[in-house]
Amino acid sequence: MTTDTTTSTVYTSTVYASNVEFTRKRFERLAAKASQFGVAGPTIRVGPVTETKIPVYSDSVHVRDVWVETVDIKVTMPAKVVIGGWRILAAIDIDEDGNNVIRSIIDEDLPEWVRTVERGRCDHCGTNRRRKRLVVIRKGYPTPTYAVIGTSCTRDYIGHDLSRFLNYHNVLCGYDIPGIPEDIDDSNAGHGPFMIGTRDFVATAADVISRTGYIRSGEPGQTKDVVRYCYWNPGKIDEYLGEPRSRPVSAVDAIEWAKSLTGTSDFDHNLRTVAGSQALNPRHDGLAAYIPEAYRRHLAKKAEIEHTIEVGDAGHWGTVKERELLTATVTDVRIFETIYGTSAWVKATTEGGHKIQWKSSGCFPEAGDTITGRATVKEHTEWNDQSITTVQRWSWKLAE
Repeated sequence: MTTDTTTSTVYTSTVYASNVEFTRKRFERLAAKASQFGVAGPTIRVGPVTETKIPVYSDSVHVRDVWVETVDIKVTMPAKVVIGGWRILAAIDIDEDGNNVIRSIIDEDLPEWVRTVERGRCDHCGTNRRRKRLVVIRKGYPTPTYAVIGTSCTRDYIGHDLSRFLNYHNVLCGYDIPGIPEDIDDSNAGHGPFMIGTRDFVATAADVISRTGYIRSGEPGQTKDVVRYCYWNPGKIDEYLGEPRSRPVSAVDAIEWAKSLTGTSDFDHNLRTVAGSQALNPRHDGLAAYIPEAYRRHLAKKAEIEHTIEVGDAGHWGTVKERELLTATVTDVRIFETIYGTSAWVKATTEGGHKIQWKSSGCFPEAGDTITGRATVKEHTEWNDQSITTVQRWSWKLAE
């Protein structure tokens, strides 16, 4: 078989970056299938990853913009297929009533007589019988010769069976490249499958957690509900939650960390999958809202392990019920809500390696801050073979 591809048809589309590999593999399989027929298949070119803004509307009112990672792809289809010296023009499918349904294979108008070809025609065998599919072919230029052949006769007439090729071409032309919408208008904002940008939602979650801490699903004021509200009302977050009480983790870093998880549990798999998505399914917003909290805990645990490896277990600090001057570096701040207001569990490590924790209310330090002040030792405990000192009434300030 030979293929004339002097002209081609080019299709361009912008797709979600997370869909690129699926689209690429799909066209690579179609190209491999084409090679089995000895014809040229489609080729695909993939551009660089860019950020695209998609406006979101509710009842025609602009709500917010969703930023997603996208890629421009270009698919080139051979516009001419020449097999055995004949150019394949069209397939004619004939329905039960004898009507012709024409499926063109060329990017040009077919002669009008093709529409009224009799179903029994075959220019090869001349047998007038009830056929389901015919093939229109042409050769010669500038004075072309046309032929209409029954698919069962194509092997004898041109040396190749076109039935499987026509099935392949039908799949090729019927494949729809999944693009992205220019904008979204949905009165039920937040309930459509492509309404929520994962990165923006995780960034909102990090901001919310820095103000209220993380509240598990099923508990009053659960974080995912608060994040959902703030995501669709970005201008009201300060009014709704007040000023941040700690520094939010980086949403970009949190997402990259979640995408790199290597755990084999279902939870790790789900977190990794959600983090890798561009558009968030609302059913998975609880997982997305947890990503900043999971990353924050990861950083705290990592800092604690590194410090333990460096200095070992320094034992307990101070004497129970005694009040002493305490200087330590904060490693973790976990905010939570109580009936009395917002509080936080704060973990810190002294220069000598003592591990300190205390429950703080009102103003909280940031992870990484070195603070100093007098504190009362509440108790000495052990946790995971490490000595933990719990203090209270720590009158702290930032160390100079």
